[in-house]
Amino acid sequence: MSKPALPENHVPAVFSHKFGPLIKGVLGGYDRLRFRGTLRPLYSPKWMRALLCSAKILLKDFAQHAQNLSHQIGDLARQSAADQKRPYQYVRGSSSSFNKEAWIERTAQKDRIQEGLIAVLGAVEPCSVMTVRANHQTQRLEPVHELRKCLHFYHYFEDPIFGRSHVRVQSWYPFTVDVCLNGRAMLARQMDQHHLAYRQADNCFLDLADPQAAQKLAAAQERLDWVAHLNRLLALAHPAYRRILEPLYHLQYYWTNTQSEYATDLLFKDPEQLAALYPAFVHHGIMTFRTPRVMRFLGHQVPVKSGKVNGRFKGPARTDRLERHEGVCLRHGVGINGIKIYDKFAQLLRVETTLNAPEVFKVYRKDPASSPLKRLPLPGNKKVALKLPRKSLTTCVAPQVANPPRRWQRLRRSVTDMPRRAEVSRAANRRYLEALASTRATEPLGAAVKNLCRPVHKDGYRFRALNPFSPADATLLEILSRGEWTINGLRNADLRKHLYPLPARSPEQARRRSAAVSRKLRLLRAHGLIRKVQGSHRYLLSEDGRKLITPLLTARNADVQQLTALAA
Repeated sequence: MSKPALPENHVPAVFSHKFGPLIKGVLGGYDRLRFRGTLRPLYSPKWMRALLCSAKILLKDFAQHAQNLSHQIGDLARQSAADQKRPYQYVRGSSSSFNKEAWIERTAQKDRIQEGLIAVLGAVEPCSVMTVRANHQTQRLEPVHELRKCLHFYHYFEDPIFGRSHVRVQSWYPFTVDVCLNGRAMLARQMDQHHLAYRQADNCFLDLADPQAAQKLAAAQERLDWVAHLNRLLALAHPAYRRILEPLYHLQYYWTNTQSEYATDLLFKDPEQLAALYPAFVHHGIMTFRTPRVMRFLGHQVPVKSGKVNGRFKGPARTDRLERHEGVCLRHGVGINGIKIYDKFAQLLRVETTLNAPEVFKVYRKDPASSPLKRLPLPGNKKVALKLPRKSLTTCVAPQVANPPRRWQRLRRSVTDMPRRAEVSRAANRRYLEALASTRATEPLGAAVKNLCRPVHKDGYRFRALNPFSPADATLLEILSRGEWTINGLRNADLRKHLYPLPARSPEQARRRSAAVSRKLRLLRAHGLIRKVQGSHRYLLSEDGRKLITPLLTARNADVQQLTALAA
């Protein structure tokens, strides 16, 4: 067996052996990434009360205190934009009706922003907040969680490392921060630094001068020090957070990855080859990728023999076919995770896994259950100790066991598990490509023969179109399909013998027949149905000729009633 042409850690060997010769490069890595920074203890009413107590703020004064902090965050955001001479835009009404990305793109192009802050947007949006309400049972004021709206500030940057990215700051307790960036934009910056040429369209690369070097740079993103870089963006967009956390000096933002997209791009040598294959891929995915198979792609355990989904699984499973401006997308979803393929700008085949709930996968890591909790005093109250919930271990509790044992556990949303998240996403893409390898490339007969039915130009001459259903051209195709030409090919004399069964009555008629057959041979060569054997006067049926002539003759001789029954 020949060695696969594509890297096996991204493309399975069975797919590589079948379609590898059509592909010039492979690129796998993160696409869109969404991170969330949270002050986890502030989601606890007890810790919230402790913060207010240490800051000497009464519960009855919480609303005014929170309002003052909200104004400070807003003033700093607007001042930051003014200091850098960048616009601030308040989005009135529903922020969903305002296309932020399009507005930012126009602003960046108009002002030719290459690096730094592009603009700051303000929008009132729904969120989860901490506030103080009266408990009618205890007759006391208590910190509580509730859903409401508050002002959010979007800071859009052309970052020197991440490229186009934005930071969304919530201006009310618990001051949640969201960061959105794109791994492909980051890769473009990396390739610029390493002087690697590429051709980019939107969030994909249509051509790469060195795919192997680009893949190494993309793989390096998986082990990036995400905490340090996200804290750097946090300091740029939310400088007031240190002032807010001053009473809780030991607290830091805890970073999680709320959504990740890992894309495997297959760059085809010829877009027409992808155009011929992709409809078959979509049809194969719709017809054969049922719920159990899609669940296996995304890490769920489904027995191969029974094919039955675990009865405890309650989430939806679906398959959708979508028409997008960049191509046709086939999307499969299990719960809130998904995997999809699309022919990006008709230039490359992209398989992309989206993880919103990574808990279905496993990671081999230290067991927090083996680390006893350490009691930490609440700030502002030296006599009170609180055993924190396990969710706050990372920021508030130090383990007392030096080397706790490791075991397979649920994959966390923490940025600590970003390498494992990339690994399981890459494996999901490989499983999908492995399933696609069984696709039989199909093409409608009309699409296959459309070029035969059109005039062609070759070597400065125009050749007429072929009509496979006319008696003259159909007879010519039937002669070409004879098996006796397979070994030695056919000559002008061989074709004359079948086209003109009766012998010529004169040498002049023989010359005219020979000239007519020569014109037919040139016509067939111009349409690519035959090829000339070098150094001889013989012709062989070409690969396209073998592929097209048989179905054409079959369609011509098909029974009308049978075709009608198939159509029904």
